[in-house]
Amino acid sequence: MSRKKFFCFFLLAAICFAGGASAADDLHMCIYENGDVAIEACNRAINSGRYQGGDLADAYSNRAAEMITKKEYDRAISDATTAIKLLPTGTLSFNNRGRAYQLKGDLKSALADYSVAISHDKENPSAYINRATVREAQGDKQGAIADLKRALASKPAKGKFVDVEGDFKRSRAYLERLTKS
Repeated sequence: MSRKKFFCFFLLAAICFAGGASAADDLHMCIYENGDVAIEACNRAINSGRYQGGDLADAYSNRAAEMITKKEYDRAISDATTAIKLLPTGTLSFNNRGRAYQLKGDLKSALADYSVAISHDKENPSAYINRATVREAQGDKQGAIADLKRALASKPAKGKFVDVEGDFKRSRAYLERLTKS
């Protein structure tokens, strides 16, 4: 191989490798960053065409979470719905869409999504806590208390989206408030 061809091959390989690393960085940033940085990284990851299945669902689900923070609930619902179509057992996507529905005031849809999230992962304290807030808002204090007790009895696997200690602390405080009133 001539020196010129070798250099062109090397340059092309470097560009391809850099592009792959950049796309992987976008998905990582989408998942682990916050705010506009995360949203832009999610946009790039989604539009790159490199991801499918669970990875693409994660990008949509994480962008949905960021849209909730920005109070763009309809966009969050749309993104979470797309994530659910890609990964129908995605607990986080049902939880995110439920949260967007809840903040929009659609408690019936929120309750349904939290219940599906729980059916996919019975050890998810966040879904129980979220469903408890809807049940309390609907006047079902006993249902809320039962969900909080389930949250405290759960044994979630610690992972990138799980704040076990924070969830348990929130559950205990919330349960204490409900049982005193």
